Amino acid sequence: MRRTWVILGLFPFFAAAAQTAAPPSPVLRGAQIYLERCALCHGNYGLGEGMLAVRVPDYPDTRLVHDEDGYATPPDRIEEIIRRGGMLPDVDARMPPFEYELGTAELEAITHFVVLLQVNRKRAYDRLNRAAAALPADLQQGRRVFETRCAACHGREGRGDGPRAFLFRDAPPADLTASRLDRDAVLSIVREGGAVVGRSPHMPAWKTELTDFELRSVVDWVMTRRQRTEGGRDG
Repeated sequence: MRRTWVILGLFPFFAAAAQTAAPPSPVLRGAQIYLERCALCHGNYGLGEGMLAVRVPDYPDTRLVHDEDGYATPPDRIEEIIRRGGMLPDVDARMPPFEYELGTAELEAITHFVVLLQVNRKRAYDRLNRAAAALPADLQQGRRVFETRCAACHGREGRGDGPRAFLFRDAPPADLTASRLDRDAVLSIVREGGAVVGRSPHMPAWKTELTDFELRSVVDWVMTRRQRTEGGRDG
């Protein structure tokens, strides 16, 4: 069976902590890139449990790891897939090419991390936890959460124009810049999901994925995206 790759924006583990002064090792930097770019599809632990993979019908298998440590796709093949994505004939078209977004050092770092994830999950998960602990807090934290967990559908500025918005044509992602819901209502939607509060059933509940701090941070950041005009639609 053909292995399908879909590496996409993503994040599961944010935690508030101080930034370190020393530059990260290549593997630690790769873990940071994974949290920022890949977890939404590949999941928190590379097990294919990412939010898009779980919720979108007929989404491809996005697992990066196997039942036991020790198996690894050759590093040059991993880097080729990350670099060229769905432009390769044997890779799912939903895997974006990152050669235009990541530099050579970043491509090497994420390659090193994916190899480690396949051959030694315990060490890889340690790097993921360390990378998450180095993320900044407050509005910067909220921006990070949004960019890695929300922007794929809502767009980088929250206008509902993300690269995966087309998957939900029956109930497209909201333009958050035009919303006039108060903060508590937005927090409720983010925490409980759209269906529970009478909104889009495609909007997931993040209460089991994000901490309370992260939920409040991302909502605070979303509130800063609103258009500085009167009116706007309620959504």
